[in-house]
Amino acid sequence: MNDCGKLDQIRMEAERLSLDVLGLAETRWTSSGQVNTNGWMLYYIGDDNVHQRGVGFLVSPKTVKSVLKVQPISDRIIMIRLNAKLKPITIIQIYMPTTEADDEEILFNICYAAKVVDECLKKDRLVVMGGLWKNQIDFIAIRLRDRRECIDSRALRSADCGTDHQLVWMKVKGRSWNTKKRLSKKVKPNLAQLTDPTTADAFETSVQDHLKDKDISWPVLADALSSAAKEHCPAVRKTEKPWIDDPAIQDLILQRSQAKLNNFQSPEYRHLCKAVKTACRRAKRKWLDDVSAEADKSFRYGNSKRTYQLIRQISGRKCPQAGIGIKDENGEMLYEAASIRDRWTEYGTQLFHSDAPRLPQDEHRPELLVKMGYMEK
Repeated sequence: MNDCGKLDQIRMEAERLSLDVLGLAETRWTSSGQVNTNGWMLYYIGDDNVHQRGVGFLVSPKTVKSVLKVQPISDRIIMIRLNAKLKPITIIQIYMPTTEADDEEILFNICYAAKVVDECLKKDRLVVMGGLWKNQIDFIAIRLRDRRECIDSRALRSADCGTDHQLVWMKVKGRSWNTKKRLSKKVKPNLAQLTDPTTADAFETSVQDHLKDKDISWPVLADALSSAAKEHCPAVRKTEKPWIDDPAIQDLILQRSQAKLNNFQSPEYRHLCKAVKTACRRAKRKWLDDVSAEADKSFRYGNSKRTYQLIRQISGRKCPQAGIGIKDENGEMLYEAASIRDRWTEYGTQLFHSDAPRLPQDEHRPELLVKMGYMEK
């Protein structure tokens, strides 16, 4: 997952297959944290220094609100707990060492994974995914008592993101459950399309047609502008990496998927994997050059608003939220969503308590605050 565009390829494949939670192994990302990609939330953990090993979960937008707890345990094990109907679901993603590893390391990781499983709540439905023993690496395991909860399970050979692994899919009874209110997002029209003279003329004509034979008032005018904007300036779905939607890249991804179905160990499949990586790097470089050129042009024409928008688009990318969970007063890590919320409440109460240190009486008072009446002389 450390290659250019790999996370977006995985997200698009998860969207195509309508997945709710996708377990990831060998992510090769360092440290731990969470990052939002087009509404999907990625929770991950890896080695602190080298791009090796690493596990994570990619959670869909409709399921992320049901997350009760995410606990990164090691660079080979991560756990997530979801609130669901019937009863909560605990999912553990494991990345076991391969056959090249020492037997001592393999045995240590098996014992460690068994300990994590034993510490899970007995009332939860438990799902263990990933590698379970040496080269047996594509598994989903559940408790024997929960076998009736499994509706269907199979290997999806059509799923592809440039790996030689097969995606194992399982559907369980019930659905994710959350008590948070869903807020409807306001869809904004893409008014940048009005810079095109043809679109601008069509927009003006549409507004005039809506206002024809009507008494012009603000509600009537607002309705006319809104209708014309929906017709001629439709909203465009924002993507953090628009270069990934390049038709050439999508065509190569489709060819790679077909080659994997035929034989994922063939030279053709390996060649297409390299071709996708190269195409992603080139498309990203071209997109950066185009955005930089447009920002330079906007700056020379005095359009500072557009210039800063483009600069933020290149350099103002949101960084992954470092770490998962917070520490309590005693230095113990908290991973439960409710515990984290209570800890922040406690911290804020202590920070703004009435007994907190105040400015000395003889401290210089800012003149502006004195004039406004917020402070006394």
